Amino acid sequence: MELAIEIRDVNKSFSSGLGARPGRQILNQIEVEVPRGRSVAVLGPNGAGKTTLLKMILGLLFVDSGNIRILGHEPGSFEAREAIGFLSELPMTYDYLNRQTFLDFFSGMQNGNVDPSLEKLVKELVDEIPQDLKMGDYSKGMMQRLNFARVLMKNPEIVFLDEPATGLDPIGQLRILRIANALRELGRTLWVNTHSIEFALKTADEILVLHQGRIAGRFLSAEHSREEIESLFLSLESLRS
Repeated sequence: MELAIEIRDVNKSFSSGLGARPGRQILNQIEVEVPRGRSVAVLGPNGAGKTTLLKMILGLLFVDSGNIRILGHEPGSFEAREAIGFLSELPMTYDYLNRQTFLDFFSGMQNGNVDPSLEKLVKELVDEIPQDLKMGDYSKGMMQRLNFARVLMKNPEIVFLDEPATGLDPIGQLRILRIANALRELGRTLWVNTHSIEFALKTADEILVLHQGRIAGRFLSAEHSREEIESLFLSLESLRS
């Protein structure tokens, strides 16, 4: 079994001041294996450590101890960066560019070579965005769809989605959900950070619940219900209060 993402005993603290002593423990003994072609969703309340963990996988933060590998490579390495695509909760915007200018720019970075298996998805994401409308006048849904298209044009083996449906109307959420599931069907690996149990159940093979820096639960979407996950969240909330 080839692993797309491998996380071994990862720990992370942030200093509470200017001194060298570590401060609050953000992540504690995180262990995750994501086989190639699988989809994982990470659920957790604000402050659970989801964003910190994602930043370390992307190579944007250093690991205090433990080990992370992306297709066998160090996070942030050339090989890891080439293999991944990342859609942020806060999409990239250039106010005075229109749809095609934006896409042409990123297509040029890939020498104009968009994987044929992804061309249809790119088209579905952007076709209903008015061609002459500048990005500064886009809705949040338009901005998210155009940036999702940008990610796919890179032909990533692993796609990271950070709260991809936040702030979108129901139609926008359905669009993002449909594209995420199409990527699963194409055999791409997905990592989704989300607050939405419903979105996690519909996009992931496995759901990880992160609470106070630890993995508090693991669920297989095919075998567990929304009620079971909600029950775990309620028990965690009662422990915190």
